[in-house]
Formats: sequence, structure tokens, C-alpha cells
Amino acid sequence: NYTNHESAGRLYILPHIKATQISKIYPAQWQKCIDAVISKGLSRRMAINVRSSITAFLAYADRMRWKTVPIKDRDLKVNQAPPPKKKKILQPDAVEKLIENIGAVTLDDACKARIDAARRAYDKLSYAEKKQVDNYDDLKRAEAAYSALKQAEDQKKADAVIDLINQMGGDQESVRKARAAYNALTAEQKKLVTNYKKLTDAEYALANKVATGEDRSNASGVADLIDAIGNRISDASEAAIRAARRAYDKLSNTQKALVTNIAKLEAAEEAYARLNGLGDYENLYRATGDALDRLGVPAVGSIGGEWRVIGLARSGRTVDEAYLAAATEYVKANADANGRLNANKSTDNARLILALTALGADVTNVDGVNLLSGLNEMAYIEKQGVNGPIWALIALDSNGYEPEGDVTREALIACILNAQLADGGWAYAGEVADADMTAMALTALAGYYDPTVEGENAINAAVEKGIECLSELQLAGGGFGAFGPDGELVSTSESVSQVIVALTALGVDPDQDERFIKEGVSALDALVAYGTAEGFKHLADGEADAMATEQGYYALTAYARYLMNLTRLYDMTDVFDAEAEKIEPLELYIAIAA
Repeated sequence: NYTNHESAGRLYILPHIKATQISKIYPAQWQKCIDAVISKGLSRRMAINVRSSITAFLAYADRMRWKTVPIKDRDLKVNQAPPPKKKKILQPDAVEKLIENIGAVTLDDACKARIDAARRAYDKLSYAEKKQVDNYDDLKRAEAAYSALKQAEDQKKADAVIDLINQMGGDQESVRKARAAYNALTAEQKKLVTNYKKLTDAEYALANKVATGEDRSNASGVADLIDAIGNRISDASEAAIRAARRAYDKLSNTQKALVTNIAKLEAAEEAYARLNGLGDYENLYRATGDALDRLGVPAVGSIGGEWRVIGLARSGRTVDEAYLAAATEYVKANADANGRLNANKSTDNARLILALTALGADVTNVDGVNLLSGLNEMAYIEKQGVNGPIWALIALDSNGYEPEGDVTREALIACILNAQLADGGWAYAGEVADADMTAMALTALAGYYDPTVEGENAINAAVEKGIECLSELQLAGGGFGAFGPDGELVSTSESVSQVIVALTALGVDPDQDERFIKEGVSALDALVAYGTAEGFKHLADGEADAMATEQGYYALTAYARYLMNLTRLYDMTDVFDAEAEKIEPLELYIAIAA
């Protein structure tokens, strides 16, 4: 905002301000500035906006302890250029017209351009404006129809290559023809070729017939270099990847055909390139963990306590043993005869179960108290609406704990499914989905979601509707938010954090999946933008705070575990499995197939 209003501020307002500290700019001076702006032909709204921008700028300067000096009118360098124009955002009726103009869906660039234009315009609307687009379902149907046509075309081309591979003889020409056809496919089409190994086996057989001892030796050496890369692609993998690629490129065609693990090299190159694009995320992941480490012993409670413990423990960092002692004392002091820490909030039990499980502690015997027993009655759990069943299920599933009393996993899942709204999401109250509750519900259902299951499946259907709802709730800047007093969505870092935890639990990449990229900004990009040297901000124009930082860090951890193909953030069975792969502090890599 300051950048946008800089011209007006320099031209009309700064000359009227004779002090450089925000505390010395009095209301009367501001009124004088506003009158000056209006006299120059600017609107009162612009005057207020400029005042807000300069106020925020000077407040920031005070916080940063920037050195300030008095200014004189003649020292002002006024930029007469107008501020940059904002991107034009179409109104709902104009977006409706774009959707109408899509027409019959055909597989051509012109039709795709019309669909994309309508989608971009729709995504730029506010949440309230989106609700005014009456033909939005037509846009979704057009996108689905185009996708179906594209998939059919891709499958047709892949099938043609599959046929060529199946028809190969033992001759060089038929194999060469199949290879050329395969190489002409797009990356997506290549994934549909189910008999690709038959092609590589044929190439290997032909090469093997004519290969010399030197050919075999050179090919074997390159295969060894590729194997040496390993399955964990990190910043340290660059030299090994480059060495393997250089050596492979120097081979003859016959020798290349003898290298049977070339797919691993290609996967490593792709993963390394991907990791290079995550520099800001990687730096923030490590810096935030360091910042939380410096805070010392976590407290026992919602803020500064269990959520910080979960983030630190699940990222492989050490949590001071004093926390476990404090948690034990807290349980002794607060648990009732049923093992409940709070008479109305079952989530207190669920939260502590998650933290202690992450540390490898026994939640069934916390100085004689069984925290699982506190989650033994559905009526008690449902006191918090759908929030109670969500977190009870997450806590029970964290280490395969057996529910007690009348509580069953089936009952908890039924509560969550029954609370799903018509728009596909969930809310703490009301009939309009919010990102936080939708993400939490999806996180709870993640362990029961299996997209490979064919036929009707209530959980799969609910999850897929929820994912679609989350995509709709994503804001133009890639973020997610909560509803403000004016009914509009206000982007917050905590909302993005919850979404990232849910998506990673479901195996959806919040940085790569097109459904969660708006105007080129992914959900992960949006979260990283809230990061500072002190932690995460709640609002984009705010300061770092504890809750935002703790949620932001465990979301970054959830993504790290996703990249490394480790168990989900809340799937803590690895803590108790000596054979399970463990995460190391500060470690970040992308796992590829062996």
C-alpha cells in the first residue's frame, strides 16, 4: 500500500508533516493533510488510504529503530508519476459472461483459452462475489469436459505406442520405431504407457547381442554412479547427479541401452530441480525450528505448549525433558476420575495425547492417569460440535490406540461425515464452510481415504468434495482465511497451515497441485510469505506471534515429511517402531523410488 500511495503521499501529505515520529503526528495535522489532498482533486478514500499507508510506514520505522532526521520542504523529491494501476478485476456479471462465452467444449487451444480466462477471472473475485456467479457450475462442467477430452486424447496416443511395443519383433527397426513413438509423447502421455519395460528390455536385448566387453564395462560404471546417488535427494546430491549425467551422456547408444537404471537418474534430476525451487521454504523451515528451540522449555497448554512440542518432535528436534515432567504434573492436577482434563473440552485430552505420543511417552499411564479414558463417551466428545470428533479421531489414530466406552472409530467418522455441509466443507458453526475446519476434518479422514478403491465409497466421496471445497476457498494470492466481520474472507497464516497439513496427509502436494495454485501462487508460497526472522505472522501486515508460529512450523514439518516420504504429521506410529525411518533435525530431502 505504501508503494501504491507513495506518489500521492510525497506530493500532498509529507510537506504538511513537520515531525518524523508517528507519535508526534497529531489528528489536526492529519486533517490538514486530508483537506490538502481533497483540494488537489483526490478523493477522501484516497486520503484515508494514504494516511494509513504513511502511518504504517512510520510505525514500522519506529519499531525497526531507523534513524530519522528532520526534513525541509525543499529537500523533498516529489515523484510526479501516478501510482501503478491495479489489475482490473471483473465483476460477477462479467465473469458470468466469460463463462457463457465458453460455448461447446472442444479439444483445441481456443476453447482452452476461453476456459482459462473464465477461471482466472473467477479466482480473482472475493468470496462474496464468487457466490454471485450463478453459472459457476457451467465453468466446472466445461473444465471437466475439456479434461475428459484431453485424457481421452492422451490415452489414444499412449495406446498407439502400447500397440507398437506389443507388435515389436526382435529386429532393430521395429524397436527403433517404438522408441521414436514413445519419445514423441508428452510426459503425461508417457505415464500411460503400461508396457514401457518391454521396450527397454527389447533395447537391452539388442544391445547385449552386439556389446563388447568395453561396452559392458562402461555401462556398468555408469549404472554404479547412478546407484551411488541414493534415494534421498538433497542439496548434497548435486555432484553425484552431475557426475552420473556426464558419464551417461558420453556413452554410445549401445552402451546407453545397457544402463537399466536410467529412470532413477531422471527422477533424481527432477527431484533436485524441485528442491532448488524450495530455497525459501527450506530456509524458513530451519530458521523457524531454530527460533522455537531458543524459546526453551515449552509450557503445558494450547499456545506455547503442545503444538510447539508436536512441531519440534515431528521435525526430529529434541524437546526438553522438563516439559514431560510439567505435563505429568498438569495431568495429576487437572484430570478428573474419568481421566478428563476439561469438563467441556475433549480436545484438551486429544492435544496432550498427540504431544506425548510424539515424544514416545505412554499416554495410558501418565502417573497413573489414562488419557485415552478421557475420550470414552461420544456425548462428551460432541460437546464441541464436530471439532471434538475430529481431534479425538486424530489422537486415537496417532498410534493406533483402541477407543474406550461407547466411542468407536466408526462413530467418530460418522459424526464427521454427517457434519459435512452442502458446499463440501465443514464449519465450526453455520452453513458456510471455512478453510480451517474443512482442513481439520480432511486431516482426520486422511487415513481412511483410498482413491484407488473403485465403486461407491462414502469417505472417498466426502474427502473429494472437501478437497474441491478447499480449492474454491483458496484466495487469489494463494492463501486461505477466516471470515471477518464484514463477511469477507481475511487471509491468515493459520488457515494456510491447516490446509497444508491436510493436503500432505492426503498425498496432495500443496506446492505443485494445480488445484491449489491461484494466479501462480501456491498454498505453500502463501504460507512462506507469512514467515519472518522472528516467526510467523497471523496477518500479512501484522507481526509474528506464538500461535501463528507454532502452526506455521508444524505445517512446514508436515510438508518436509511429505517430501521425504515419511509418515504423516499426526501418524506417529514411527516413533514406536524401531525399524521405521526417522527424521533428523535440519534434514531435508526428496525421496525417490529405489
